[in-house]
Amino acid sequence: FVVKYGVPVAGMMSTWNGPPPTTRIFASGPTAGTVSGVPEESLVEVRSDSPYGVEWTVPDPANWRSLDTMDVRLINDDGVALEVQWDEAANTFRVLNEQSGEYSAAFQPGSSKRFDSPDVTLLLRDTTVTGSGPDGPSVLLDLLLRFKQKAVNTSYRVEARAIDDEGNVQDWTPAGTIVVLPRSHN
Repeated sequence: FVVKYGVPVAGMMSTWNGPPPTTRIFASGPTAGTVSGVPEESLVEVRSDSPYGVEWTVPDPANWRSLDTMDVRLINDDGVALEVQWDEAANTFRVLNEQSGEYSAAFQPGSSKRFDSPDVTLLLRDTTVTGSGPDGPSVLLDLLLRFKQKAVNTSYRVEARAIDDEGNVQDWTPAGTIVVLPRSHN
């Protein structure tokens, strides 16, 4: 839908001396694409390396390289447990410090860097980013997570948001759920 700012409304203004009206176009649906968890629901054991995929698909005619950034967060009943941002152009990840609101330095997948929170660690050593070809619509962030003892019997909502190169924003969207179980003794 379209909203025009600065347009006088009959009966409310007798003269209009302001700048020309500004038009903003708001999409009623996703503007930067859609997200899905791979798998949508996952059961993992505490202290085990657990891959979890977050796949973003951009709308036609764009391809996944039209993304600027993609943020992924894990949320439990206490709030955000971990929030990371992937930068498409640099192919790097960085973690958000919830207290300061600032991001850490950025590191590439495959590096030895770890992003720790009280609940979970993101291990970049086996984290991968896979596009669906140079002109494909999707990109998969395959995150290697290791949940800590504190996370046992906790359910985490996985959410993602993205900004494309045109500045279109798809706000936080549910991708899936991860449930952390006690470690089995097999």
